[in-house]
Amino acid sequence: MPKADTSQSDYYDADVIVAMYDLSEFIRQCGFDLNKNEMLCPKGHDSKTKSFKINAKNTKMFKCFGCQWTGNVITFAKHVGGSDDYKNAVELIRGHKPIAKIVKPMPVKRAVEREVKIDYEANKNKALLYKDNLAKNPKIIAYLNKRGLTDKTIKAYVLGANGNDLAMPVFDVMKRVVGFKYRSIKGKSYKAMTGLKKSDYLYSLRALPYIQQAKAVYLLEGEIDAMSLYEIGIKNVLALMGSDFSDRQFNIIKPIVDKVIVIPDNDDGGELMAKRVIDVAGDRTEILRLDYGDFKDANDLLVAGKLKDA
Repeated sequence: MPKADTSQSDYYDADVIVAMYDLSEFIRQCGFDLNKNEMLCPKGHDSKTKSFKINAKNTKMFKCFGCQWTGNVITFAKHVGGSDDYKNAVELIRGHKPIAKIVKPMPVKRAVEREVKIDYEANKNKALLYKDNLAKNPKIIAYLNKRGLTDKTIKAYVLGANGNDLAMPVFDVMKRVVGFKYRSIKGKSYKAMTGLKKSDYLYSLRALPYIQQAKAVYLLEGEIDAMSLYEIGIKNVLALMGSDFSDRQFNIIKPIVDKVIVIPDNDDGGELMAKRVIDVAGDRTEILRLDYGDFKDANDLLVAGKLKDA
């Protein structure tokens, strides 16, 4: 690193420091494997991609294209020094303080995802079997009617019965059955079919033509809440099958919608869901808060006969 005499007033001047000291040389002195002005990000967010690069046109600046970290030699010195203390960073750059042993980012252990092969034909046959079972299961039919769902909705969503569980087929954009969600009418608990990655799909994707026509989608947390909107004539509706919302789910509808209209439940989970959708969908998001009163969700309002007004 060049050592130059400077006046005391320039000793800590940022412009002087950036101009005098070579960024790439300092990075190598810190013990990092910088090759052709690129390397793994020192912040350790990625163990495979050399996303950290020094700007080819302005070699005083760097950027990580993985985590968007950017800066100059002072920024980097603060990182290796383990603090935001400016003077400490300058002392490291000038070589008046020893650079601590750098702990290089450890490779991130990634869980090996076993590819699940979807047997669409078997799932289709299972859906038809569940549909036939429903006609012989008065308890689940009574449960659905109690939730305000009529035959038109039950048929539209191809609902079925699996013992004491309500069986709800999950479709992909090709209208193929990729799996099932089950709801126990005894324990009031939900479970997904083994192998179904809920974060890859949205419930009721067969509604995509209606969504494309409207250029908007109503997005709810639960499956039965989505069915409740269908029951009152709203067809451009999907459900998350939970409170999370992934980029993969958004990418399904992103090309065809201008607005993602979130109808959150009237609880903390609903607020978390709304925040997550805003984080992912950004300015396409609109939050529609129903006039819930003492009710919790869209289905409660449907049962009470107040969903249309709300």
